[in-house]
Amino acid sequence: MIEETFRYRWAYAAALLVGGIGAFGQAALLRHELVNCYPYKVMSFPSGGFYAGIGNAGFLVAPVLAVVASSLLRPRRLWLVPALPVVSGPLFFWCVYKAAFLLRGLRGGVEVGGNFDGTSPATVEQGFTYYALSLSLTGLGVGLACGAVLWLAFRSKRRA
Repeated sequence: MIEETFRYRWAYAAALLVGGIGAFGQAALLRHELVNCYPYKVMSFPSGGFYAGIGNAGFLVAPVLAVVASSLLRPRRLWLVPALPVVSGPLFFWCVYKAAFLLRGLRGGVEVGGNFDGTSPATVEQGFTYYALSLSLTGLGVGLACGAVLWLAFRSKRRA
């Protein structure tokens, strides 16, 4: 019994590590989108620096929250463990994005104007939302696949 519990702890830690690596990878992709890609980098209202700040903050906050929330939930099924951080990581990043705009509005830092290419903050927010949701859904598939592989690997060790 003790040996089985110890083995489950290793399996859970491995599954959480796999999910955490995936969540950090997704956060890196979302950060890259906000810091280095069009239209965020060339926006004037709000500035590209504002989006870069969101990207940097989200890169630090979102994957950590995803791993902590997943470890607090402690699902009973091992194959779910890697899926939780990679589904919730992009959603937490999107929450950081929205929180930055809410804080900016509360502080009165809303500039009025137009961007040179006609984009608006609402337009780029819609694009970012779609990107974050697509990463979350892709993470669900990959996380479940990784969880199934880990479940099979640790299940076969238990029978041996």
